[in-house]
Amino acid sequence: MGYFHADKGDKSIVDLSFKGEFDIISVGKAVEIAVASVSSKVNRRPLMNQVVMVREQGSGSRITVK
Repeated sequence: MGYFHADKGDKSIVDLSFKGEFDIISVGKAVEIAVASVSSKVNRRPLMNQVVMVREQGSGSRITVK
């Protein structure tokens, strides 16, 4: 699997039915959360409350995992 590059405008994983009507930064955030959530190292996965907080705060937030 390749990496998602929101800063490069990578739209290859977005459903075509959106017809370009989406925020690429929000897509990048969703990908970041998804990748962190399936880390092979349990202690690197975000807690559910962290995921919810990032999604509620929007695209400016970052996940910090200990």
